Parts: sequence; structure tokens; C-alpha cells
Amino acid sequence: MYKVYFNDRVILFGNIKKEPLKGKGIKTYSYPEVSINTIWKRFRKNGKIKKAYILGNEKKILKELINLFNLVKAAGGLVKNAKGEYLLIYRNKKWDLPKGKLEKKETVRVAAKREVEEECGIKGLKIVSPLQETYHIYSLQGKLNLKLTRWFEMNYSGGKTTKPQKEEGIEKAVWVHKKGITKLHKNMYPSIADILINKKILEVKPT
Repeated sequence: MYKVYFNDRVILFGNIKKEPLKGKGIKTYSYPEVSINTIWKRFRKNGKIKKAYILGNEKKILKELINLFNLVKAAGGLVKNAKGEYLLIYRNKKWDLPKGKLEKKETVRVAAKREVEEECGIKGLKIVSPLQETYHIYSLQGKLNLKLTRWFEMNYSGGKTTKPQKEEGIEKAVWVHKKGITKLHKNMYPSIADILINKKILEVKPT
């Protein structure tokens, strides 16, 4: 199932047979009976809609959503150290995972390692396996962007103290154990919480 986040709200499409399609704050649309552009306009305008389900061909829906926005490609990592702790950053008053935009001609795996190292001030990361992709819509300088982030599970065996990249607005880069993450999850982006839930690090119901 695809999830496209807009702040704390979400558009869902794909395999949604087990999802509750009715309820407070939920709206369901059929595509192509209703165009993706129309669905987006209604969703954006009506803040009472917390979840919008789109029933239809998921590949066509995703393609049309991408065409509506400026697509930004990014990569990041869920990093675990030898103590079993996970690396979180604190930026824009939210707990997050380190990530950033791909540079020109850069592969996704190289970008993911580079961004984590730059944002947290550590070296020697090892990519274990790819994780899920996340999508979120955000506004920058009056332009709506759709960020596609590809995530990787990583290990860190070093002992260097983290150094948050202040120039990127990162206030903290800290190692947090599983119980600590559970305490912080209410101040995380839903897309980040989804990653942690899927890895069974965060034990709460997904959005």
C-alpha cells in the first residue's frame, strides 16, 4: 500500500482491502472517475479529511501524483549501533531519521550513507539492506514538492561521538534505545513512525 503524507494527513492507495474505508475524517474516492488533480485539491482544501483513500490502478495513481508536483529524490538511513540503539536527529521541533537529497549522478546507496554521515558527524557505516520508500508533500518557497525517500538499514560499529550538522538545522543527533523511541514517537513525522513500526522498533498502531 502506498502512503503519501501531507503534514499529519495521508493519502492511501494500493492494496487497501483490509483498511477501514469509512469513518470520521476518512474520505474515499474512485479513480479515474475522479481525477487525481481534483482529489488533491479537495484533500488540500478540506483539513477535516485526515485520510483519503483512492481506489484504482496504483501505478497510474502514483504516476499522476508525481506529475502534479516537483519530484525531489532523497535517501536516508535507520542506523543501529553495537549497543542496539538507533540514531535519531532532532530538527524543526520533530524527531526524525537522517536523510537528504541525492546529488547529481549519485546513486541512492551512496547518497544514503553520505547524508547520514554528514548530518550526524560519523563515519564507517555499513548498509545492511534496503527498507521501504516514503513519500511526503511539502511546500518550499511557494512551490509544492513531492519527496521520494529511499531508506536503508545500516549498522555502525564505531565509537565516535555524534556531531549534528547545525547548518542543516539539526539540533541533536542522538542514540536512543527502543523504549526511548516509544516515548518520542508522538513528536515524529508519521512517515518516520511507519518505518520504525514496520521494523518492530516502535510498537504502536500505524497511521
